[in-house]
Amino acid sequence: MLQYVEMTGGVATDLADVIAGSPVVEETTVVMDDDLIRVEALIESAVPESHLAARGVVVESTTIEADAAVVSFKLPTRADLRPTVDSLQTAFGEVSVRAVSKRDVDSTGDNNSLVTDNLTEKQRAALKTAYYNGYFEQPRQSSATEVAEVLGVSHPTFLHHLRVAQRKQFGERFE
Repeated sequence: MLQYVEMTGGVATDLADVIAGSPVVEETTVVMDDDLIRVEALIESAVPESHLAARGVVVESTTIEADAAVVSFKLPTRADLRPTVDSLQTAFGEVSVRAVSKRDVDSTGDNNSLVTDNLTEKQRAALKTAYYNGYFEQPRQSSATEVAEVLGVSHPTFLHHLRVAQRKQFGERFE
């Protein structure tokens, strides 16, 4: 599974080295080294973020502390909290909830969040990898071939997953 770590300030190679020191990280690649540093990490085993994503939970951020990871995420309802925490605890051990807040969602449904429940894992990965590798930037920071290589798929396969994901996203947004 690919994950992206962002940081402002500091040195990209230092961040990549720290991430590479984790026993679950197979490989790191510096994707962007400007004001915002972005490192791509290939994760070999389950981590809380992938576990949550598989349950349809939107992970907002993760902060690594000396002896813990703090993961902020959004749930559709407060009733989903206990089963989600129990699932994390079963998979990873001790879990505690530090805070719960309620956010009002625009009742018109016209909020700015990207809904990805309608995407397959491959479509979601194509969209996310393309975005984080600068495929949508002008000029492009990565070509379709380069993004396909990151995903380990052919150029046409990547473009197919990307186009289907875009069509679904635009359909959700404009229909």
